[in-house]
Amino acid sequence: MLAPGAGRVKQSPAVRAAACRAAAWAAGPWAVLAASLLPWIPSLAGPFLYDDWAYVVQHRLTATLDLPAILASAYVPQDADQGLYRPMAVLSAALDRQAWGLNPLGHRLSNLAWNAWGAALVLALARAIGMGRGAAGLAAILYALHPLR
Repeated sequence: MLAPGAGRVKQSPAVRAAACRAAAWAAGPWAVLAASLLPWIPSLAGPFLYDDWAYVVQHRLTATLDLPAILASAYVPQDADQGLYRPMAVLSAALDRQAWGLNPLGHRLSNLAWNAWGAALVLALARAIGMGRGAAGLAAILYALHPLR
């Protein structure tokens, strides 16, 4: 039988502090990922809502993957006088519709993936411009949680 404390390796305070910093750094990206995904899980079971009907279900260009038409079209063709031009949003909806059909779950899963990717980019950009880990993580989490991103 070992005596109490036997077999433990004593660590200096500097080594313990470095281990805590490493653990906090590793947890940062996971916290951003969790903030990107977890709050939106309840929405996965829902139907298409509000503007989903105009931008996904009724949009003629999401039914076919006609890239030249998507690039030349207004965001909502039936209301072209709005002046909205968002070809990447229409292309994303068209790709989702090709992959998932009119299943809202598939569209939402794609949106969650885009949200997580965007939050990861915010984290990377914030670190690249010199923000500390905590501030960069907070910026990415706020981006991930904001409903109008």
